[in-house]
Amino acid sequence: MMKQLLTFLILFFGTVSLSFADCYDGNDINDCIQKAEQGQPYYQYLLGFSYETGRDIRKDYKKAAYWYEKSANAGNPNAQNNLGSLYENGQGVSKNYKKAVKLYRLSAEQGFDRAQFNLGVSYYTGNGVKKNKKEAIKWFRRAAELGNKDAATNLRILLNK
Repeated sequence: MMKQLLTFLILFFGTVSLSFADCYDGNDINDCIQKAEQGQPYYQYLLGFSYETGRDIRKDYKKAAYWYEKSANAGNPNAQNNLGSLYENGQGVSKNYKKAVKLYRLSAEQGFDRAQFNLGVSYYTGNGVKKNKKEAIKWFRRAAELGNKDAATNLRILLNK
């Protein structure tokens, strides 16, 4: 029963892609585009988010991946996590679980709870890494300690098995 519940929660919530932000921050979309094109990683991330969600601009996963990658390469953990999710789901890029896990890990190691949750899910499901309950618990615990409720739920379920 517990395994079914955990599987349901993982399938229901999936991996957490979005770090909530937009190009508002006192800027309109054109300001955001200009700052992203000037090489500012935060605005590259915001522009990627806008393209991923269709907020302020037409949804375009390829452009989202392009801008997330620029920001991720500059070390932005939000962009690393969101780009990982695009790779995991094959949105705007070819589906690649191993690349998704690599990006989740980069973000998770910077203390980003959503990436830690996603890495826990990857270890639990075996997508992109060898299935490993101990590692899943480790990453769910880290995310839960940062206040991630989904990770806390999964951690409780795994520890009560």
